[in-house]
Amino acid sequence: DELGIPGGFSPNGDKVNDVFQIKNLGETEASLRVYNRYGHVVYDAEKYLNNWDGKPNNGLLTNSNMGLPDGTYYYSLRLKDGRQKISFLTIAR
Repeated sequence: DELGIPGGFSPNGDKVNDVFQIKNLGETEASLRVYNRYGHVVYDAEKYLNNWDGKPNNGLLTNSNMGLPDGTYYYSLRLKDGRQKISFLTIAR
């Protein structure tokens, strides 16, 4: 099945598009790495579970309860079957 990767999401707590959810990911093992505009990794998940809420788990802001600032981020999604998708996403709260 073709993956449905959103161009962005709005993690603002309104229960609409609050997580970066990839459609048709199902049980497929995938890793997700997200970079800021300077090329620094701000989020890294070896086994992505469609649960990223815009908070960093890598880098200077890791201990912050606040999410990443609004803006454009780049990601690399790698599937266990060898497919890879590199593109960008927008966070808008």
